Amino acid sequence: MKIAASLFLGLALFVCSEACSVTVDNKSTFNVGWQLTFAWTNWHGRALSNKKDRHNCDSCLPRDLLVTWNNRNCKLYVNCIDNPNVEVNIYRQSSGQWVMNLRNMATGETSYCNMPAP
Repeated sequence: MKIAASLFLGLALFVCSEACSVTVDNKSTFNVGWQLTFAWTNWHGRALSNKKDRHNCDSCLPRDLLVTWNNRNCKLYVNCIDNPNVEVNIYRQSSGQWVMNLRNMATGETSYCNMPAP
């Protein structure tokens, strides 16, 4: 019985880890870097302009997503179990200030960060 329970738990953890992911959908005309952080672990990636980059989470736990452009980070909290698609937009406002907008399409949560000019 213990063996069956252990196998079931192992399979459940494997399925959960395979089912959870984060997609960075870069809608801007600029390349961006990204980093997922959780406790002592970090994952890095890059999303080219108008491209998507998907990362499979090793566990279905919440993480901080940092998107980097022009040596400045913008942070958004994501939960891998939601399989979020995070849209990244970088644009110049009418005032001349550059802004990065991160939007979690699964939850609607949004982060706006002022950015330096390119």
